[in-house]
Amino acid sequence: MKYVFFDIDFTLFDCRKFERMVFAKLKKDLFSFSLRALKKDLKAARHFITTTPEKIDASQLTGSFLDPAYYQKALFPDALPALQALKNTAKLGAWSEANPKKQMIKLKLSGLINFFEPELLYLSRRKFRLVKKIVDSCGLENVIFVDNKPKLIKKLSGLGIQSFLIDRFNTQPAKVPTIRTLASLPDLPILFSEKK
Repeated sequence: MKYVFFDIDFTLFDCRKFERMVFAKLKKDLFSFSLRALKKDLKAARHFITTTPEKIDASQLTGSFLDPAYYQKALFPDALPALQALKNTAKLGAWSEANPKKQMIKLKLSGLINFFEPELLYLSRRKFRLVKKIVDSCGLENVIFVDNKPKLIKKLSGLGIQSFLIDRFNTQPAKVPTIRTLASLPDLPILFSEKK
């Protein structure tokens, strides 16, 4: 059984697109002087800040600058199809180097959470420290990492860990195994043909 661990930001989720949508909505709400819209935004912000990821209620955010639709629209177009195809042949996990609470909410509101095994969610501010834990749990030969940070992929490759740099914006020299989209992940055909 293969275990594929995906970084979230700029691997599955386009943070720049998300920020553009959120700021456009905030700007619209602020400059329209709509008290109703501003109250909805404030209520959503309060809910987002004070609620645990498990208890986040999408209906409390709908229509605000934190509307779940923005999270879903910010997914890269190949993210859901690739995860759907891989879910049948591999165990999927996420690892991320950001605020764990924000990342868990992002996974939930975008719908990505439905593709990952709960025990394979590794969210930490320092994700490289998680590598040993992941490899010990899943086995070196069974783990594949997909990330957008070249230095991290180089370190993983140096440790003999199968890993791929996803360079969404074609900005990195190909000194490590590099892919542009999840559909071009070299191991997809192998993973598709494996049985559970």
